[in-house]
Amino acid sequence: MQLSMLIHLAQADHNISTEEIEIIKKTDQDNGLNSTQIEAVIASPKSVEDLYHLPKEEKLECLIGLIRLMKIDKKIYQNEIDFCERIALKFGYQPKVIMELSAYIYTSESIHTDRSTLEDIVVTYFIDEI
Repeated sequence: MQLSMLIHLAQADHNISTEEIEIIKKTDQDNGLNSTQIEAVIASPKSVEDLYHLPKEEKLECLIGLIRLMKIDKKIYQNEIDFCERIALKFGYQPKVIMELSAYIYTSESIHTDRSTLEDIVVTYFIDEI
């Protein structure tokens, strides 16, 4: 599921950069996919449907991955922000959560924000009912 979201985000600006492809491949190799499986999903990503009932930890991981990918090429396009905000809504969060989290999430995996800070942020943007 996360792979398809990352691919849709990378395609949002109609130009998948080398950096975006590398972060997509690394993320999914870390999740146990081989290069053939990753290439197949890149060629034909699944649609992103009902995400509301995913565990909150998985939602946060997806948001972190999306924001890292959005920032990786040092250019953030409005259609990338819009895509991330739509995913946030499908998770049950107000779209503003993306900009708030963006201030604390860095493209480098060596720079980490305290996890509890990120969890506190998403909780404040949770929508009780969609």
